Amino acid sequence: MPKKNNGIWIGENATIAIVDDYRISFLRIKKDLIISVLSHNAHGTVGVVYGFGINFDAHAFVSIKDIDSCEIINNTIEANSYIENHSKDIIEYDEVNKCLIYITYDGIKYNLKLSEKIDMNDFGKKMKLIIIYQ
Repeated sequence: MPKKNNGIWIGENATIAIVDDYRISFLRIKKDLIISVLSHNAHGTVGVVYGFGINFDAHAFVSIKDIDSCEIINNTIEANSYIENHSKDIIEYDEVNKCLIYITYDGIKYNLKLSEKIDMNDFGKKMKLIIIYQ
């Protein structure tokens, strides 16, 4: 993903944060299912979490890829295909509409607009805390 696309992108049922080599996507598939996909430019999709449930009745299926050994580790058999599947997800930048288009491996499409530009340097900043007493 080009550096010009660094930022927080928001659309209906999706949010994506892109910074240099990393991207994390949060995709609401249905009311009780949110998918999070962590990707790296050099290593591809390195983590996928399917979060199921609402309120306090929730659970997650997790799949991670060890970037050194390329071994895929899952917390449940249901997660076996997550890394492979979401490695086929596509992100395109639409120059005309100035938006990102995220398309999942199974064809679900999300249109996202830039909400805020961010940079890796933003994460190293020390923020001054001001306490206001009333």
